[in-house]
Amino acid sequence: CGDDGGEFLYKKVEEFSPAKAQHRAIALTAKCGWVPSKFTKTGVPTCDKGILADLAEQYELARYMQEYQQYSKLGTTYIPAFAKTDVAGRIHPSFPLTATRTGRFSSRGPNFQNLPRDDRVRSLVRAHKGNVIINVDLSQIELRVLAWYCANVINNFYLWGLYQQGADVHEANRQLLECERATAKKAIFTKVYGGGATKIASGCGISLSEAKRTVDFMNNRMPFISELNKVLVNTALTNGCKLSTMYGHSLAYPDLKSYDNSKRARAERQIFNGAIQGTSADIIKLLMCILHYEHRLAERFKCLLLFTIHDELSFEVPEGNAPICMETIDKVFCNKQLLPGLPIEGISGQGETWLEAKKDSDRRYEEWHKETYGD
Repeated sequence: CGDDGGEFLYKKVEEFSPAKAQHRAIALTAKCGWVPSKFTKTGVPTCDKGILADLAEQYELARYMQEYQQYSKLGTTYIPAFAKTDVAGRIHPSFPLTATRTGRFSSRGPNFQNLPRDDRVRSLVRAHKGNVIINVDLSQIELRVLAWYCANVINNFYLWGLYQQGADVHEANRQLLECERATAKKAIFTKVYGGGATKIASGCGISLSEAKRTVDFMNNRMPFISELNKVLVNTALTNGCKLSTMYGHSLAYPDLKSYDNSKRARAERQIFNGAIQGTSADIIKLLMCILHYEHRLAERFKCLLLFTIHDELSFEVPEGNAPICMETIDKVFCNKQLLPGLPIEGISGQGETWLEAKKDSDRRYEEWHKETYGD
């Protein structure tokens, strides 16, 4: 109010930020003539990642906003964390063993699990002089675990057969779902993680309508995934809302009996993900134990585990010891014992940086696969 008792009208001025969903909605409305269809509880228009992915096909401004999000996170979250080093120029992320429900490793300071799959980031991790980095990735382990569950729990051998033949699973799924390879790959992983069309759209940069079409195709042409989910949920309900992974790791989801529909639905998605991801985590940990306790890589060859990112392990080793370490790792990672009857695969690679080791690993795996299964 003024001195004369009158009232002043004012508007709050904020600096525009492409990272804020409401700011994106206002900018796209003002600059592109877009009409928002989604609003917050207070009636403010919003533009989440799924909507932004849809709009990126129509508006150049939306595409710039997508790029901003990618580079912003890289510059504000990851690069500063890499600058916090000790006197030797090393960073020291931690990898808690019990911070996740499924048993997978988590990571912090910086979070290596969420690092962008960007060549520039991988090139920052470099071995000490005279050493090399060895990298190995357990190929498609979660889908292999899904194949094992489908075959042994509901007698569906679609994925099992593909892996037994050494077929290109993502290409087979692409043909089945009639979409791009990247979309097929993202779709089946999203299904395992309990996501939907919005996550597929934002992850692949496709329209929401195309993502919904892919989900519909998956539900119609891959019904075994939903069938397995129902069986696992029913099994857990008869066992006190608990389910064990293939290796006996017990998972508890009390919300399976919740009267809150959203909580119950979330628990049903989580228990499916938990069985697949939990078994995958068990296998990764068993492989690490075999390499350390049975083959004694650290003791015999000074081959030290640097970090684990999901299904990927990276070691540092004196360059002269790299060949024998890689040979050992390859033999341990390629076997049919840890996932009974179904092959698991992983071929290592080496390089001065994490990036070089990863590329060498991919190249050697492709050569090994052709030699093993043919073209």
